[in-house]
Amino acid sequence: MIHGSDDGRAVARERAKELAVADALVSIGRALTLLGTQLAAVHDDDSGEDVAAEVEAATLGAELPRGGLGPRQLAVLALGGLDTSMGLAVADVETATGLQRPNVHKLLQRLTELGHLEQVPDERPARWRRPQRAAAGTSQP
Repeated sequence: MIHGSDDGRAVARERAKELAVADALVSIGRALTLLGTQLAAVHDDDSGEDVAAEVEAATLGAELPRGGLGPRQLAVLALGGLDTSMGLAVADVETATGLQRPNVHKLLQRLTELGHLEQVPDERPARWRRPQRAAAGTSQP
């Protein structure tokens, strides 16, 4: 009986080790993705104006103050899924950018405050999209 509980503890310790290694590998993968993105940016001869122009065009003519938005914000705004009526969830943006979930959520909230995104109503988990424009032909005061 004593040997049985020792075996159970050993199995639990081994499982905990495997889970810790798996978590570490996921973290390493994210770090490598982020490092690769940053290295590509360092070695890119491009000033970033092309990305800013793409993002500006993708926002349907809304003016984006280049100086007011950082590279992460611009990278999020460049995601195509934000153009759909369903938008993107935090997990979608996290996967596409390699940023960590808490940072992505804060970034999406800040872009919403700035008027570049809106939260899709009544969606769980929460989703964000570009603001829906008034229908053509609708006059605004």
